[in-house]
Amino acid sequence: MADTVTCPVGSVIFTSQPAGAEVFMDGMDQGIPASALITDVPAGVHTYTLKLAGYNDYTGTVNILESQTAGVTANLITASNKGLLAVLSLMGLGVLGAVMAASREEIPKFKYDGERYKCVLKPVAQGR
Repeated sequence: MADTVTCPVGSVIFTSQPAGAEVFMDGMDQGIPASALITDVPAGVHTYTLKLAGYNDYTGTVNILESQTAGVTANLITASNKGLLAVLSLMGLGVLGAVMAASREEIPKFKYDGERYKCVLKPVAQGR
């Protein structure tokens, strides 16, 4: 019987001012507005963009920790106020930590199939 590998996941909640921005993670539309909790996100660093008509896109990175919820707050800037700086507040809820691989021979990698993230084990390169 093959061993089962559980890929480490966490969650993230985005908040935008004004409310209602669309959330994109790793280039994929999440199909939900900011303020909704996104669960089962693979642990690691992910890029995001918040989009709202009439406002500049808001892009950054968020570090998802295993079994933790990260929070991102974005103050969106109207497209006419390009001289202002956006304020980003990242808040990792819980203790910072590292994700350990399932074994020394394999490390988890993640693919997004348009609906969910899927864990794929990749061999570790020789000499590591």
